[in-house]
Amino acid sequence: MSSDDHHRLLSLIESSDDIFTSFSDYLRPFTSPQPSSRSLGKQFLPFLNKSISLFPKRLSATANPQARESAGDLFRAYELCLDCLESFSAQGGEVGSKLLPEVKEGEAELAMVLVEAVAAIFKGVAMCKQVDDEPYRTVLLLLEEVRAWFRVLDAKAYEKLHRVLVTNLGKCALSLVREAERFDGILVRSFCDAIVKEHYKFALSKDRIFKFVREVLSVLCGFKDRRMSMAIDISVSVLRSLTSQFEVESNDDIEDFVELVAYCAHKFRSAGDMYCIQLSKKLNELAANFSEALPQLNLILRLYSSGLSIMVYESRESKVKDATDDWKIQALLDDETRWQNLASLLGMVDHTDLSLVDGHKSYISKTDDSCSGINMKNWWLQYVDALKFLCLPLATFITSVKRKIACEALKLCSKASWRCVEVDCQIFVNQSSSSDIDLSEDAMMDFVGETCNRSAFYLDLLQQCSRCKIRQTIMHILENWLSAEHLMRKLPGPAAIVNQWVKIERGSHTNLDVVDSFTTLYSLLSSSKRKSNRAIGKILQQELLAYDDLFSVSSKLGQQMRIEIADILLKDVYVTEDMHIERGRILIWKARMTRASGIEHLAGCIRSLSEAISILSEVPHGPNKEGPSSSHQLPIAYCLRALCTQEAEPNSKKVFQDISTSLNLWLRIPSLDDSEDSLPTENIVPLLYNMIDLMSVKGCTELHHHIYQLIFRLFKRKHAKLEVCLGMMWESRRLSHALCPSPISDAFILSLADNCGDKSTCIDFWIDFLKDSKARLIGFQQNFHDLQNDFLRSSKKDKGPFHSDITIDDITDAASELISSASLSGQSSFTAAYLYYDLSERLISFGKLSEALSYAKEAYRIRTLLFQEKFKYTAEKQFEKYNDAGKISEIRSYSITDFQVYRSLATDFWPCGNFSWDINHCYLSRWNVLQCYLESTLQVGIVNELIGNGLEAESLLSWGKAISCSQSLFPFVVAFSSALEKEIQNAKEILVTNQREFSCVKCKLKSEVTLDKQLGDISRKQMDRISQADEFLHAESLFSAALGKICCSAWKSCIRSDGEDIAGGTAIDKNGGEVIGYKSRKTKLSVNKEPTESKGSRRGRRAKASQTCVSKDHDLISEPTSRLTRSMRQSRKEQCQNCVPEVVSNVSDCSGGERVLLDTENTVHGFCICYKGKCTQCLSIDVMESGSLNSWVSLKWELCHRRLASSILVNLGKCLADSGRVHLAHEALLHSISVLFKSNRSSHKQPSVSELFVFIGKEAKGDVFAIDRAIILYNLCWLSLRNYHCRESRSICCDLSHIPFTKLVSWLTLAFILSKEVPIVFQKVSKLLASLYMLSSSSDEFSFECDGKELSTSHWVSYFHQASLGTHISYQFISNLSRGHKPQCLSDKVCTEATCSSCRVPEEVDLPRLAPERTQDLVQFAIEFFNNLPGSTIICISLLGGALNQLLQELMQIRSPVCAWVLVSRLTLKCQPVATLLPVDSVLEDDDNANISSTEATQVKNLERRWLCPWGSTVVDDVVPAFKSILEESHTSSGSPVEDTREHRNSWWKKRKKLDHHLKKFLRNLEASWLGPWRCLLLGDLSNFKLPDSVQKKLVRDLKSKCKMEVNEMLLKVLLGGGIENFEGEACVAQLSLRNGCYVGRGGYLYEEDSCRTPTAAANTSESRHGLALQLIREAATKLEQHDGCDNREPIILVLDPEVQMLPWENIPILRKQEVYRMPSVGSIFAVLKKRSLQGEPARSRAASFPLIDPLDSFYLLNPGGDLSETQVEFESWFRNQNFEGKAGSVPSAEELTEALKSHDLFLYFGHGSGSQYLSSREIEKLENCCATFLMGCSSGSLWLKGCYIPQGIPLSYLLAGSPAIVANLWDVTDRDIDRFGKALLEAWLRERSDSPSPFSSEGGCSQCESLTNELAAMNLKGNTTKRTRKPSSRNKPAQSNADGSGKMECNHNHGRKIGSFIAAAREVCTLPYLIGAAPVCYGVPTGITRKKGIEALLPSSSSC
Repeated sequence: MSSDDHHRLLSLIESSDDIFTSFSDYLRPFTSPQPSSRSLGKQFLPFLNKSISLFPKRLSATANPQARESAGDLFRAYELCLDCLESFSAQGGEVGSKLLPEVKEGEAELAMVLVEAVAAIFKGVAMCKQVDDEPYRTVLLLLEEVRAWFRVLDAKAYEKLHRVLVTNLGKCALSLVREAERFDGILVRSFCDAIVKEHYKFALSKDRIFKFVREVLSVLCGFKDRRMSMAIDISVSVLRSLTSQFEVESNDDIEDFVELVAYCAHKFRSAGDMYCIQLSKKLNELAANFSEALPQLNLILRLYSSGLSIMVYESRESKVKDATDDWKIQALLDDETRWQNLASLLGMVDHTDLSLVDGHKSYISKTDDSCSGINMKNWWLQYVDALKFLCLPLATFITSVKRKIACEALKLCSKASWRCVEVDCQIFVNQSSSSDIDLSEDAMMDFVGETCNRSAFYLDLLQQCSRCKIRQTIMHILENWLSAEHLMRKLPGPAAIVNQWVKIERGSHTNLDVVDSFTTLYSLLSSSKRKSNRAIGKILQQELLAYDDLFSVSSKLGQQMRIEIADILLKDVYVTEDMHIERGRILIWKARMTRASGIEHLAGCIRSLSEAISILSEVPHGPNKEGPSSSHQLPIAYCLRALCTQEAEPNSKKVFQDISTSLNLWLRIPSLDDSEDSLPTENIVPLLYNMIDLMSVKGCTELHHHIYQLIFRLFKRKHAKLEVCLGMMWESRRLSHALCPSPISDAFILSLADNCGDKSTCIDFWIDFLKDSKARLIGFQQNFHDLQNDFLRSSKKDKGPFHSDITIDDITDAASELISSASLSGQSSFTAAYLYYDLSERLISFGKLSEALSYAKEAYRIRTLLFQEKFKYTAEKQFEKYNDAGKISEIRSYSITDFQVYRSLATDFWPCGNFSWDINHCYLSRWNVLQCYLESTLQVGIVNELIGNGLEAESLLSWGKAISCSQSLFPFVVAFSSALEKEIQNAKEILVTNQREFSCVKCKLKSEVTLDKQLGDISRKQMDRISQADEFLHAESLFSAALGKICCSAWKSCIRSDGEDIAGGTAIDKNGGEVIGYKSRKTKLSVNKEPTESKGSRRGRRAKASQTCVSKDHDLISEPTSRLTRSMRQSRKEQCQNCVPEVVSNVSDCSGGERVLLDTENTVHGFCICYKGKCTQCLSIDVMESGSLNSWVSLKWELCHRRLASSILVNLGKCLADSGRVHLAHEALLHSISVLFKSNRSSHKQPSVSELFVFIGKEAKGDVFAIDRAIILYNLCWLSLRNYHCRESRSICCDLSHIPFTKLVSWLTLAFILSKEVPIVFQKVSKLLASLYMLSSSSDEFSFECDGKELSTSHWVSYFHQASLGTHISYQFISNLSRGHKPQCLSDKVCTEATCSSCRVPEEVDLPRLAPERTQDLVQFAIEFFNNLPGSTIICISLLGGALNQLLQELMQIRSPVCAWVLVSRLTLKCQPVATLLPVDSVLEDDDNANISSTEATQVKNLERRWLCPWGSTVVDDVVPAFKSILEESHTSSGSPVEDTREHRNSWWKKRKKLDHHLKKFLRNLEASWLGPWRCLLLGDLSNFKLPDSVQKKLVRDLKSKCKMEVNEMLLKVLLGGGIENFEGEACVAQLSLRNGCYVGRGGYLYEEDSCRTPTAAANTSESRHGLALQLIREAATKLEQHDGCDNREPIILVLDPEVQMLPWENIPILRKQEVYRMPSVGSIFAVLKKRSLQGEPARSRAASFPLIDPLDSFYLLNPGGDLSETQVEFESWFRNQNFEGKAGSVPSAEELTEALKSHDLFLYFGHGSGSQYLSSREIEKLENCCATFLMGCSSGSLWLKGCYIPQGIPLSYLLAGSPAIVANLWDVTDRDIDRFGKALLEAWLRERSDSPSPFSSEGGCSQCESLTNELAAMNLKGNTTKRTRKPSSRNKPAQSNADGSGKMECNHNHGRKIGSFIAAAREVCTLPYLIGAAPVCYGVPTGITRKKGIEALLPSSSSC
C-alpha cells in the first residue's frame, strides 16, 4: 500500500469515528499466512508506531457524553494495532529467544522504526506503575539488543533517537527507584548502573548523566524510616557507577561528582546517627578506590565521611539522641582511635601544599606525581566545603565547652558584684556627713545597673548551656536586688534581668499563638523572705514592660501574661492605702491591655478606668513621700475613659463630662515639670490631640480653648519652637472643627494670642514659618487666597500678603509630590488629600463643578485608604420602598455595625508602659481621619447631586449618614440628612435635640438657616390650590425664621460695623405690613408696603391687574447648593394656571410711604460705597491692610454669611412673587444683591439701584459669588419678564419694573456663562434665552440686534436650545472622554487623573465644551459650534410647559389658552438653522380610546408587579394623557390569557390590535396638532443633493424675479424636502419670508404684522404673488418627486428634552420611513465623534464622520434566564449558522460579557430587560470602546427620570462606554413579535453587508467625501490638526483601504445604507406594527455596515443571509 494510504488512514484517526473497518482491511496481512517478520516490519511498523501515538490523544477527546458513542470503534481499532505490534514482536523473538531481529546492513528505515518502538516501550513502562519486575528486566534486554541497530543509523538519526531512548530510559529508572522497596535491590542497582553506562557509552548523552543522578538521589533522600538503609545502598551504588565511568583527566566530572557526594552527605546527616554511620562507612570504602589515582578526591570523601561520624557514639547508658554535649565531648576525648584518625586526617589537610601557580591553585602531593598535570583551580572550594562539613559540629561542641567555662566565671563575678552592691548600699545608708567615704546616689544607681547587666549576660549564657539551673540562679539574683532595694528604695527596677528572663521564657515556647501560661517572677519569688510589696511591684512592672516589648499586641500569649501579672499586682501587691497611686497606674495599664484584646472587652476596660479614677480621686494631689506624684494619672484616666466611652456608647454624655474634668485637673497643675511625675509630660500630647480631634468631629468646641492652652504650655515646657507646634497643628488641621467654613477657629486665635503674643496672629508670621514646607504654605494660602480675588480686589496690583497667585497646577503639583514621596497612607497622604479637598471647595465657589468633582473624588480616594487603615466595620445594604408620583422606588440606606478601630491602633497613644512620644512628631488620630473621610463623602455627594448624578449622590450621602449615626456625630448627621430630602425634617429635629453638639454658634446658625431655607423651599413647591394661602404663610414663616437667625448678634464677629443688621427688617409679618425681628420685636418698614394709586383710583382693578402679572412661578431657581430635590423624587407636576386668585392686602398710598428707590448722592468712583456698612471690596482692602489672621478668618465667615443671606432673600422673593406681592419680591431681590455688594442696604447711606445693577452684571475672573449671581440674575430677569406688560400701566413700583429687554438678555447671557457647570441653573437659563430670542424674531417689541454679524436669530435660538438639553449628560460624556484619552502613565506608583501630571489630558487634545469662559468669547464660541456640526442633521425638540408656558403667553399676550409650546430647532452643517416655537394642543382621548382600560372579557394572568411609569409625572401627561394610558394597558394586557382557549385568545388579540390602532392614531394626531405643516423640519436632507440644489436655486430666482419675494433659502430647502403634500395654502408661502430662520406660532394663526412680512405694499398684489409663488413651489416639488431616489434621505439625530423623550417620535407619520437616531444631547454627539477621531489618524478624522461595524462580528446572549424557550429555538441555530459567538440558555460571567463588548462589533441580547442584571451599568461605563448593541428586552431603551437628576438607563451607559449605536425598546414588548422584528433587522444588516463593497478592495474613493474633505480642510476647525495619542482601534471605526498603502479612509457613502435605515421596514413585519414595532429605537450616531478583513473566513460555506 502506498504512503498516500498511510496518510489517509492516519488522518481518519483525527477526523473520523468509523475507522475500524478501514484499519482491519489494511492490516489483513497479519492474519493471512505469515510472511517474514522483516517484511512485515518494513511494511507496517512505521504505520503502527504513528497510529499508536495518535490514538490516545483522540480517545482523550471523547470524554464528553456526545462523543462517547463513537469511542467504541476507536478503541477496537487501537486494540487491533496493538495486537499487530505484539504479533510482530512474537515473530521477531522466535530466533535465539531475542526480542528484536538480527540487524542487517542497509535497513536504516527499519532501524529507525525499531528504535522508536523500543523508546515507546520504555516510556510506557515508566508511565505505568509496575508491581512486577519483569517489565524492567525486559527493558534491560531490549537495551542490550537495540544497541546493534544504532550502528546502521546515520549521525543525525542516531543523535535524535538516542536522546529519546536515554530520556525514556531515565524516566523508567526514576519510576523504579520511587518504588524500590517493592523490588529486588540488585535489580534497582543494576538498572541504574546500566543507565549510567548508557550515558557514558554514547558521548552525546554524557552531559545529562549528572542531572539524572541528581534526580535519583533527590528521590532517595526523600525516603523515611526503614527505607533509609535501602536508599543509602542505592545512592552509593549510583555514585560508584559514576566513579567507574568518568575519566581521571576530566576535572568537570570530578567536580560534579564531589557536588553529588556533598548533596548526599548533607541530606542524610539529618536522618539519624545510625544512617550517618552507614553512609560514613560506604564513603570510606569509596574513597579507598582513589587513594592512589586521585588522592585529593580521596581526602575530600574521607572528610565528608568523618563529618558524618565525628559526634556519633554508641552509649550503653543512654541513647545517642539524649546524650548531653558534655558526654559527647568526653566520649570524643576518650576514644583514642577516633581521635587519632581525626588528627591524622586533619594532619593530611594541614600538610597539603596549596600554592598559587600561574594564577591557579594547584595540589602537589608528596607521595604521588600522577595528577600533577591536572588543572586544580577549583580544588580549593571543594576542600573548604568538606572541611566546613566536618568542622561545624566540632565548633558547636567546642563553643558549648567555652560557654560552660564562661558561665562559671560570670557566676563568680555576679556573686561578687551583688555582694559589693549590698555592702555599698549599707555604707551609703549609714554614711554621715563627716564620713570619709562619699558615695553619691547617682553613682550607686549606676553601679546597680551595671551589676544587673552583668547578671543578664550571665543568664543568657547559662540558658545556652543548661536550662536546669536558670530558675535557681534568677531567684538568687533577684533576692540580691531585693536586699539592695530594701536599703535604697529609689532603686529602679532590674530591667535587664527581667527582660532576659522573659526572653528565656519566650524561647521555650515554640508556638506563641497558643495560650499557655509562662512562669511569672512572682511565683519564683513567693518563697523569698526578703520581699516587700513595693519592691515586688517594681519587678512585676518591669516584667509587664518586657512583655510589651517582646510580644505584639495581637499575641494571645503575651496578652494573657500581661493581664495575669497585672492581676497579681492588683490582688497581692498593691493592696494597701499607701499604694493607691501605683494601683491606679496598674489599673490604667490593665485597661489598656483589656482594650487591646478587642472591642468585646471594652466594658472591662471602662470598669478598670473607673476603678482607677475612684482610687486616684482619694489621693491628694501633689508629691507623695512614698511614691511618684499623682498629678497626671487622674486626668489621664478621665481622658481615656472618655475615649473608650465614645467607642462603647457614642451618644453618652459622659464623654464630654470626662474630657472636661480631665482638662480642669491638668489646668490646675501649677507646673508640668517632669520632676514631679515619673511620666514624661510629652507623652500626654497624643492624648490631647485625640481629645481635640474627638471634640471637633462631634462639634463640641467649648473645650477647644482649654486644650489649646494646655498644648501651648506643654510645648513651652519642652522648649519646642512655636513655629514647629503651629506647623504640625496646621498640617493635621487641628485649628478648627468639622464642617467649619473657616480653617482656623476663633478659639484657636484667642488661645494663640494669649499664649504667644499678638505677633503670632499676624498673617505674615504664618506665611514666613510655613514657607519651609511647600505643601503647608500652599494649603494655607489656598484657604485665604480667594478672599482677595479679582472680584473682591479693587486693583490687580494689590495682592496683599500673598505675593503670587496660587494656580491649580501649583496645588496639584504639591499634592503629587506628597503622594509620590510616600505610600498612600500616613501624614503626607493626609495633607495631599486636604489640598485636593480645599481645591474642590474653591472650584465649587467659582461654579466649576465638573473640575471640582474630579479633585473631590481624588481627595475621597486617598481618605478612603486612610479610613480603611484605621477602621473596620460591618455594613449591610437596606432598601426602603416608597411611592412617589405613581412609581414604587427604593431608597438605598446602610446599617453599620461593629464599627471599631483596628486592635493594633486602639491603644497606640495610651501613655502606659514603654510608650514614648516625640513632641516634634506630627500625629494623625483616628478621629482626624474619620472627620476628613466624612467631609469628603459629603463633598463628593453634594457635587454629584449638583451636576445631576443622583444615584451616586444618594448612595454616598446615605453611606455617610449611616457612619455618622453609628458614632453619634450629630453635626455630620445633620449635614448628611439635610442633603437628603426625605431626612430634612429629621435633621431639624436632631439639631434642636442635640444643642450641645453644636457649640460653635456660627456653624449652628448656618445649619439652622440652611434647614429653614430648605424646608421653606419644599413648602413653597408643595403648594396646591386648596391650601395655597396657608402654604405661602408657612413658607414665609420659615424664610423669616432663617432671616432672623442671619441677623442675630452671633454674626457680629464677622467684619461689620456695630449694630448693623441685614436686609433691613428680617421677617415679614403674616398681615403683610409688619416685620418680625429675631426677638419678635415689631417695626414699621416701608419695604413691606405695596405701591398704590392715589385715593381716587379704582383699587380693585389695580390690584387685579397687578396680581395677573405675578402668578405663581415654579420656575424661579433655588440655590443649587441647597438641595431642594435630594432623593429619587420625580419632577413635580406643574399646573397650568390660566388665572391667578386675587390676594387681598392692605395697600397704602404711595405718597404716604417712604421712597424705596435708593439714593445716588453718596456714590463714589467704582463700586465702593465707603460708609458704615462696608462693601465687599472695602472689607477685602481693610483685611489686607490689617494683616491680622483674625481679620482674614472673619472675612471668610463674612462671605459665607453674605452668601447665606443672599440665598434666603432670593427664596423669599420667589415666595412673595408666588403670593402676588411683586414689590416686596423686587425689594427682596434688591436686598439679595445688596447683601453680596455690602452688608446692609437699609442704612441711611445706600447704594443706588443702578450701582447694584452694575455690580450684579460685573464679570470677573475667580468670582466667589458666581453661582449666587447667576441665580439672582435669572430670578431678576424672570420677575421682570412676568411683569413686562405691567410697565405700561401706573403700577411701576421700582426700577426692577422697567428694565429694558436688551438688558435682561445681557443679564441672562452672563448667567449662562456663570452657571455653565451647574446643570440645574444652566438648563433653565438656556431655555429662557432660547425663548427670548424666539420672541425677538416675532415682534418688534422684543426685537434687538443679535451679537455677531455671522449669526442670525435662529443661530442663537438653536444654540441656546441645544444647550438646555442634556447638560448633565454632556458633562458625563466629556468627563469620560478626558479620562479615556490620557497618555499612558509610565510611573510605577499609584496615580489618578488628578495626582499624576503625566496622566493628565494633553493640552493639544481639544475637549468639547458647553460654553466659553467669558461672555466676550460667546460669539466666536457659537461660530465654532456651528462650524463643527456633524454631517447629519440634528433636530432638537423641547416641550415648554408650566411656568415658562405662562410666561410666553403673557409676553405674547395670547388670549386663547395654550397648554404648552413645542420648540423645534434644526441644525445642519453649513446651513442656517431653523427654529420654530409652536403652540401645543392637547391630544385628548376619543370615545374609543377612553375605554381602553375598561374591563373586557379577556383576562390575563396576574403580573408580578404593576406597571411603573419611567418618567413619573411630566407636562406630557397633561398634554397627551392618552399615551400613558396606552402603555399602562399594554403592560397589563401583555400577559398570556388565564385560560388558553380560542375565545380568550381571540379576545386577547382583539384588545392588543385595538391598542395598536389607538397608538397609531395617537401618533398621527400628535404630529398634526403639535407640528402641523412644520413637520417637514424633522426630515433629513435628500441623499442626492445635487438635484435639490439646482431646483432650489432656480426656484429662488423665480420667486425673486416673478413674485418679488426674498425667501429664506434654508426654509425653502426644508419645505421642498418635505414633499408637496405639506404645501396646503398661502400661509406656508408666507413662512418662507422669515429671514432670521425663526417662526413663532400663535394659537392657530400667523402673526402677519411681524412673522410673515412680505415686500409688497398692497394686499391684493400680495395675494396674487403668493398664489404664483405657491404654484412655482408645487412645480418644483413635483419635479423632485419624479426624480429617482427622492425618497432616499440622510439620517437625522433627535436630541429630545427629558420631558418628551418617552414618546416614539420615530413613528410619527413623517418619520416612519426616515432613518432616525437618538442622542441625549448635542454635546454627547460631539463627545462621541471626538472620541472616535482621537482614536484615528489625524488625516482621517474629517472624511468619515461616523463609525462602521461588521454585523457578522457578533456576540449573542440568548435567553440567559432560561424561560424564553421559543426565542432560543428561533435564534440559536440561526446564530450558529452565521458563526456568531455567544451563549444560549445560560448566564455568563461579567468578565465574559465585558470581554465580548470589547472584542466584537455587535452585541445581541434576547432576554428580559436590558441585560443589566448580568452586567451592571457601572461595569459597562468602565469600558473605553464598546461595540454596538442590540437589546431586545422589555423597556431596554427606557430612560428613568428622577427629578432634576441625570436620566438613568442602560442606553446611556453604553453610549458613555463608546458604543456607536444601541437598538433598544422604549416600553414592554411581547417575545414573538419582537423576535420577528429582531430577525428581520439582523437579516437586513447581513444582506447589506454581503452587498457592500469590501473595504479592502482597490475601488476608488468617493467624490462626495473628497469634496467635503476639501471644504472642511479650508476651515479653521479647532482641535483637528492635533496629534492623536492612541492608534486607531480595530473595530467600530471607519475602515481604511490598504490596497495601495496610501491609508485612504473609506467613507460612509461607499458602504451604502446605515443600520438605522432598516428599522422602518423591520417594524412592518410585526403583527402589531405600532404597539410592538414602534417600541424599538436607535440611540447613537449613524453607523455604517462594512465587511472586516478576516471575518469572511468564518462564514460557513453553505450559509446565506
